[in-house]
Amino acid sequence: SRRAKEIFEPQRGDDSGKPPVHILAVDCGIKNNIIRYLVNELGVKLTVVPWDYDFRADEFDGLFLSNGPGDPTKCEVTIEHVRSVMRRPNSIPIFGICLGNQLLSLAAGA
Repeated sequence: SRRAKEIFEPQRGDDSGKPPVHILAVDCGIKNNIIRYLVNELGVKLTVVPWDYDFRADEFDGLFLSNGPGDPTKCEVTIEHVRSVMRRPNSIPIFGICLGNQLLSLAAGA
């Protein structure tokens, strides 16, 4: 997991002139290929933060919870941050892979 916030910007923009979609990724063990795919193939702006980073005040278009390894019950701070985002009046897409999906389930009350 990263120890500090890191921002990845796509090299090429689309022809619309709109800014790229901004995804915030919580690094619980994210694979570099996921970062490359999201940024280079899908053209998103990707902010990757450590698993325990408080992202509740950050602005982003979607939240990505990465794969692990790890026990999701040990990530209580992350679960609470996800729960806070889920409770926002203007919901945003949240998606997870493996451990990230387990964190999302626990934030939803499973």
